[in-house]
Amino acid sequence: MNTLNNKDLVTGFYKRVLAQGDLAYAKKIIKEEYIQHSPNIKNGRSGVLAMLQHMAQLPKPKKPPKPFYRYICEGDMVAVHLGIDFMGQKRAVVDLFRIEDGQLAEHWDASEILPEPNTNPTPPVAGPTRIENVKMGGHNKMIVQEFTDKLVTQKEFDKSKIMNNMLEHTPFCNSSVSYFTTVKFEKVHRIIAEGNYVLTQAFAKVDTKAYAVFDIYRLEQSKIVEHWSVRQEIPEQMAHDNGMF
Repeated sequence: MNTLNNKDLVTGFYKRVLAQGDLAYAKKIIKEEYIQHSPNIKNGRSGVLAMLQHMAQLPKPKKPPKPFYRYICEGDMVAVHLGIDFMGQKRAVVDLFRIEDGQLAEHWDASEILPEPNTNPTPPVAGPTRIENVKMGGHNKMIVQEFTDKLVTQKEFDKSKIMNNMLEHTPFCNSSVSYFTTVKFEKVHRIIAEGNYVLTQAFAKVDTKAYAVFDIYRLEQSKIVEHWSVRQEIPEQMAHDNGMF
């Protein structure tokens, strides 16, 4: 299955499964052995169905705001960066899906409640979404890989040389230098790229707390020019034994 078909599959999951509660379609597109990494949802297709049944009982606003979507796809991996309103809270979310045999086979995520007002006046999720320079995906991935390797291994390097011109969207930091100084990256688990966008999934610490962190980078002419992030603290207990990574 190619990238376009994989993206369509994930789009159908949001529109038909999450938005409409279509359980029959969920059973069609989600593998029975679905591997779940979201900490509060049980493993397997049955865990997703139980979550959907719970969501169906929650009160719904008469005119819910339309979610914001940003897609980044590479091979069998599809990442979605969302801005949503859930239970009266504005959230930034990243969902990462692995596709296998035309079905959703594995899922990771992070969800972050957005503070109001934000420390950073730049919108935390909004911004450009168009995939450009598709052939540059591998090259841009290498640039971000080198950058994140340095974050993990050389924590005291001069970040200002790289980040002075980077537009920062993270709500709790008003500059990229501040963000990459506050968030201490320990291990990058996954990295995917499509054209001018690169997404990383990492284990990081803020003070002494452990987080799953997704970072999204937009590149122009081999330089990182824009950055978004979503982080979620890793709980001690989860609804499964798969961990968040």
